[in-house]
Amino acid sequence: MNPVPLIYFGLQSFRLQFLQLLLTAFVLVVFGAFSSIFTRSALAFSWEDVFRSEPPVPSNDGGSRGDRDTFCPIAPIPPLDASGNAISSAIVYSDRPLLLWQGATERIELWQRGGDRPLWTHSISEADRVKETAALTDQITYQVTAPTPLQPDQRYEWRIYPPGLDYSIARFRTVSLEERDRIRQELDGIIAGQTAPAATIRRADYFAGQQMWSDFWQTLLTGQPPSQELVALNGNTIAALCPLVSASSILSIPNPTRPPEATHPFNAEANQTIELSLDSPEAPTQFTLLDPQGTTIATGTAQPNRPISQQFTLPLQGQYKVRLQAAETPSQNQYTLTVTSRFNVQ
Repeated sequence: MNPVPLIYFGLQSFRLQFLQLLLTAFVLVVFGAFSSIFTRSALAFSWEDVFRSEPPVPSNDGGSRGDRDTFCPIAPIPPLDASGNAISSAIVYSDRPLLLWQGATERIELWQRGGDRPLWTHSISEADRVKETAALTDQITYQVTAPTPLQPDQRYEWRIYPPGLDYSIARFRTVSLEERDRIRQELDGIIAGQTAPAATIRRADYFAGQQMWSDFWQTLLTGQPPSQELVALNGNTIAALCPLVSASSILSIPNPTRPPEATHPFNAEANQTIELSLDSPEAPTQFTLLDPQGTTIATGTAQPNRPISQQFTLPLQGQYKVRLQAAETPSQNQYTLTVTSRFNVQ
């Protein structure tokens, strides 16, 4: 299986199966976020170490009221226990926290929990796009930062309004003054004596270890210009969190209550690279990848307990389809399919 960068991936009913694929697939060599400034050998600690953090799985706590296929939250998200359950609301250290998400959006609002009007309303524009991932997919990644400092130990929520749909919600709590002092002291101890680039890496790693993902991404996206390796790592991580296709269901032959095949469409740009992963633990499942003209461009079969993962560069812009079929009769196939965009390290 090709390497997949690992920060986190949010699924619901079948999230654990895909996390297993990510865990077995994770190794991406990163030669440092700032390779033009210093070499990797000058660091005892690199972005590769940071991106080895245990992946959180966003839960339904404070989840979307709108279309989940349109809105994909990246940060803030809640911290999780070992079973993948949220243990509290998302926690942020910065008093001007970052909102990071994917999906078409008209405007966002910042609310204090229990308030009767938004503290801030912002119309989304081209300036809010994360430029480094702009070529990844037709799904655009956005980032917005609170315009003024928020109060400590208060609960807030971002409201994200996609075109023509109800809003989605991302809730969080700001740290208390005591928590802020403790975190500041710990960060001062961690980065003491470090160069600026090395301090940025250790700061990001600290926030990853605390599952403070808004602060993690804020550190990552507001530092010095990243290397091509880090751009690829960022893009692949976001793509794994917000896949083009994420589906889990059952095919059955012969059983009139279960379909013998399923089709999963997705949109892609010309020359876009994707990774298709298929797991079928009970019986063989065959996939067929069709281009926008209906022409078959690839086929393959996932065997029981032998998931497959393949990369393809798509020749045309438009809607592609992955058709799944039970490969044996009779059979009952429970499958998990994911299709993610891929950044390639230059």
